[in-house]
Amino acid sequence: MVVPLALALATVPPMADLARGEAEFLRGNAHCDAREFSDALLSYDRAAAFGYEDPVIWNNRGVALDGLGRHEDAIQAYTRALQRNPRYEIAAYNLGNAFAQLGQFEEALVAYDRALAIKPAYADALYDKALVLARLGRAKPSLQTYEALVRADSANAVAWTRKGQLLEELNKFDEAVDAYNAATAQDPHDGGAWTGLGDALYALERYEEAVEAYDRAIAADPNNEEAWNNKGFTFFMLGIHEEALACYEKALAINPRYKQAWYNRGYTFHGINRLEEAVTAYEKAIEMDRGDEVLWNNLGNALYNLGRYEQSIPYFERALEVNPRYEIAWNNIGNALNKMGRHEPSLKYHDKSLEIKPDFDYALYAKGHALDSLGRHEEGLELISQSLELNPNYDHAWMAKAEALHHLGRLEEARDALNNTLILNGSFEEAWVFRGKILEEMGNALEAERCYDEALECFRASLEIEPDNAVSSGGPPGRLGAGGRGDRRIYGRGVEGARRRQLAPVVRAPASSRASGGRTRPGR
Repeated sequence: MVVPLALALATVPPMADLARGEAEFLRGNAHCDAREFSDALLSYDRAAAFGYEDPVIWNNRGVALDGLGRHEDAIQAYTRALQRNPRYEIAAYNLGNAFAQLGQFEEALVAYDRALAIKPAYADALYDKALVLARLGRAKPSLQTYEALVRADSANAVAWTRKGQLLEELNKFDEAVDAYNAATAQDPHDGGAWTGLGDALYALERYEEAVEAYDRAIAADPNNEEAWNNKGFTFFMLGIHEEALACYEKALAINPRYKQAWYNRGYTFHGINRLEEAVTAYEKAIEMDRGDEVLWNNLGNALYNLGRYEQSIPYFERALEVNPRYEIAWNNIGNALNKMGRHEPSLKYHDKSLEIKPDFDYALYAKGHALDSLGRHEEGLELISQSLELNPNYDHAWMAKAEALHHLGRLEEARDALNNTLILNGSFEEAWVFRGKILEEMGNALEAERCYDEALECFRASLEIEPDNAVSSGGPPGRLGAGGRGDRRIYGRGVEGARRRQLAPVVRAPASSRASGGRTRPGR
């Protein structure tokens, strides 16, 4: 059918509109470069309204959506770009990255293969395909891809850096350090390589060296938000809390929407018991990503530690809406109910946690403590003992064991359990008081008096550190989810994809978590 000329002409926007559309498109790109992703989307919308429609605008719209964490919407945008130009390799590559951020790795592989079919030498697609293969447990073909790239150009700093990333993904951290060192030898000004080196050294618990590497990254690029963030979390692990907070502030000054920095700011405040500030920081992080179960859990945990037990429960429930198999949140609901004296209803939550993870030492301890509080002392003691077999370094579990033994009249064993509590935590005021009580019952008044004196000294010391924290409470503490590290944003605009390791209970040093993901490339 031939379209009438008048109608055909009517569908073509005036030249002035196309010029204005191109101006909005370029303005959107500038917003993207400045990480002003919401503003970028508005500019792209205005460009489309002026009739400026081509595959690149859909690709770049996807970049902005990825930057806002809206990966499902980004997938639709990249798909629209490919519908308009099936040979647009950048859109195919970015589509793979968006799928990877959602953990849809098989779909990501299909997209990367599509990009490589269009452009077989597309290095970025090869790199990120190898990373996805590693995440799917296909380590051998993944490593073979990187080895071939490095052999082809041994002086290529980028190839060495990406090999370091892959080795980190495979938990081969010593080899990753070697790869990053090769990268920095080729290009001493490669901030991404220095950041990667810091990450690998951090994983090896070589924290001081990690800080030095992050400093080199920051010297190469003072606006490297990931390096500032990861340097801050490394300071946290070193116990240098004010320096950690200062580093997060630097990262947030560069990118106020950097979720991991808000997350780590909250985590650090949580670790030093500045709980109201922790709540505020977690809330900011949740504004960036409402689909992170660890954030919801940690916000609930901060409220729990403030004594707001009833208020904490909805946040643990939100964590479970995101991930119904998140055993920490199930257990934390049980803990909150225990704190409110509702021991019987707490049991089903501890049971659900143990159904998901039968060797979860903290849930075994918490359920045992609840059973002991219900007068089921033998059952409680059995579970607490199982917990201590899995983790003999938990002071609260030894305390709970002492309580159960005391209820059973086994005073000497209770005293011995308290000895272990105090070996692990000599400032545990309640344990000193309880030990004094048991010694009195055993007829040793002199030693009991010494225990009460120790408890008083602990109380005075705690008031000097935290004057407002004058009340201590027994029972299981809530449990945090994993702490945050930086996302992998070595090149251009990256997008976050979480890789978390399990955190130990609150009383222990936290394990790290780092988000990682492929680079998202804008079209121009």
